[in-house]
Amino acid sequence: MCALLGRPARGARRNGLLSPVMAHARGPLARLVASVLAAGALLAFAAAAAPLAGCTPTQTHTSSPSEPSRNLAAEPELQGMVVGTIDKDHLVQSGYPLARLGDAFDAFKPDLVLVQVRPDGYKKHELEEGPFEMTYVNQIAGSRGIDTEPIDWYLDNEVAIPAVPDPGDADALKLETGWLDALAPPTFEQANAADMMLKIRDALDARARYLHGNPAWSRRVGWIRHNALDAMTKHKPRKVLAYVNILLRPALQELLASMGAVMRDPVDVVKHATESREGTVPAPVIEEWRRSLERMRDRVPRKGAERIPLLAKIQVWEVAVQKSGICCVPPNLLVPTGK
Repeated sequence: MCALLGRPARGARRNGLLSPVMAHARGPLARLVASVLAAGALLAFAAAAAPLAGCTPTQTHTSSPSEPSRNLAAEPELQGMVVGTIDKDHLVQSGYPLARLGDAFDAFKPDLVLVQVRPDGYKKHELEEGPFEMTYVNQIAGSRGIDTEPIDWYLDNEVAIPAVPDPGDADALKLETGWLDALAPPTFEQANAADMMLKIRDALDARARYLHGNPAWSRRVGWIRHNALDAMTKHKPRKVLAYVNILLRPALQELLASMGAVMRDPVDVVKHATESREGTVPAPVIEEWRRSLERMRDRVPRKGAERIPLLAKIQVWEVAVQKSGICCVPPNLLVPTGK
């Protein structure tokens, strides 16, 4: 536009302001009249373009020293990362000690942490309402002053009673999900790999198909997503880090992504960390495990479906205390001996 105003005659011809008049002009008087009409048209055009009159063809924008570079990508408004944990197998698998959970926290630097603990127990500081590694994660977040929210949900009597397929579906269920039941304790990299998450999602879909919707699990996942959404609404974080069992990772990953979070890969984040934690577990974590053990022992029922799962949990926490949370022990040490 500035170039056009600098050459009105050429611009006028290009826009058809002179040519229709001059094409029919004959003689000096006719040419004079045509010139006057064309001049009027140019004045009207210039008035309409007045806001641009001050610019020049060579005028460019120059950033001030305090203005951020336009070439640098702005940090996403919301980032998310879901770390898949492996419960008691953290005490068995040397490739996934508890320290890796701390490495993920240190490298990602969240302002909100979601943990796999039931809210009612968490409010009473009864962290045995989640797997033992959540006590470790909770202590790390608390020591840094990071907001932490519990998101798990289930009924003890439902967990103790597994869903059963129809006789005609048993073989198909085993074919599609048997690998999950036989899965060896994965390393940190294996547990948090993208292909592992997709395989787990597909296996859980198969369970839903063959186990009449797998209602207890589906309800648990629904409540976990609900609790996570409430936590996000409450804290409005910019960087949220969730720690859940690898079977729950697909549901949390999908939820955070649907909220617009740019999802970070735990393996990549830890790989590029500048520091890593030692294998030792903080003393407050071990003391909290001891207190949880006392409460669990006090509530073991003499009989019923809840007795065996609780005894199995107690065995894991006892080994965790004995070994100060340090890997590794033989898997048979995690099997309860009492009945």
